[in-house]
Amino acid sequence: TVSLDDLPPATYPLEVPIGVGIDGEPAILPLRSAPHVLCAGQSGAGKSTALHVLIAQLCASHSPTQLDLVLIDPKRTEMTRWEGDPHLAAEIADDPVMGVKHLRGLVNVMERRYQWLQQIGCKDIDAALAQGSTCAYVVCVVDELADLMMTSGKEAESLIVRLAQKGRAAGLHLVLATQYPLREVLTGLIRVNTPTKICMSVPDKVASRLILDKNGAETLLGCGDGFISVTGRQPERFPSAIVTDAEIERIKEAW
Repeated sequence: TVSLDDLPPATYPLEVPIGVGIDGEPAILPLRSAPHVLCAGQSGAGKSTALHVLIAQLCASHSPTQLDLVLIDPKRTEMTRWEGDPHLAAEIADDPVMGVKHLRGLVNVMERRYQWLQQIGCKDIDAALAQGSTCAYVVCVVDELADLMMTSGKEAESLIVRLAQKGRAAGLHLVLATQYPLREVLTGLIRVNTPTKICMSVPDKVASRLILDKNGAETLLGCGDGFISVTGRQPERFPSAIVTDAEIERIKEAW
């Protein structure tokens, strides 16, 4: 078992350790360089646990003025643990309609930020922060993409793709998770615009190829055993850390 205490804190903004690789080095999720993440795996494989570790690491290493969280949880079972966290920029969306509304709001935030960046003469949020401007990174976590796609498919896909294509420079990052790695859920546009993949155990080779573009994930052991794949690198096997409710409460109370 890898606990949260086994992981180092993030040393750079949005460069988040979420587990330990087989070489003993931290498995880093580089949200700044690979700005959007697709996380998939069958039920019980450890996908939601990895999401909680990601959120915990982000909240532990970024103040509420540096980071805004937007959580979308149509399953209504996972993200309630983060209610009351001061990093939350909006109420946790617990149904697909509210989830799509949050995505629409993020698109509006993105467009306003582009206008602001143009006014101050900066190409992206990092340049603006280097000049002394104050602006928070925004990370949106969707715990079950399938629910959004089944109820609001075309609109949800168009909003996600728009955020994925333009969000990086505006400081907006997406983390999309699903336990149903089907082509109807993980469309070609969504897969192409989420360059970082976290893949837990999946039922067969077809699902593994859909997520990682290669076989292998069907042989994973479950319980947090996964691959992390960043564009330009070979997939790295890692056990995800685990975060307890008590640790989540401590992080919330600390801020």
